[in-house]
Amino acid sequence: MELLSSLLGILERHDTRLLARVWIKEEGLAFNESGVYPTSVGSLTETFQAQLAHEHSRGMMVLDSRTKVKNAPDVHCVTTRKYRTGGDGLRGIIESPVFGHSDTHTLLQLADLVVSSLLFPIACHAYLNDLTWNVHCDNA
Repeated sequence: MELLSSLLGILERHDTRLLARVWIKEEGLAFNESGVYPTSVGSLTETFQAQLAHEHSRGMMVLDSRTKVKNAPDVHCVTTRKYRTGGDGLRGIIESPVFGHSDTHTLLQLADLVVSSLLFPIACHAYLNDLTWNVHCDNA
């Protein structure tokens, strides 16, 4: 708990904003995850652009790297919107999302900590609390 308290303190001191997207898989149904990552990147990019426009600011996105084959198509939708002939639809975002390895980037490690220690348990409690088999739900 001390680690989480310190982490949240760091994020608050630097007025940090984190964006995330949660996908809930339906019990007993096959889940086609091929479109999850690119859809999430597109959605988060829209949210980030709106936030940047509201704050009259600019920024960039650093995504946790997977493999080159998976990375490139996942940001293609952002790249084509940013550099299209008709003009930049994402003016606040200074570059297409870039990739880093979480074991070598402190900010990606902090994001991993937030997701695994806060977002995942909160999402489980909010969306899956009625599933008796869900070991991740705990009112504590």
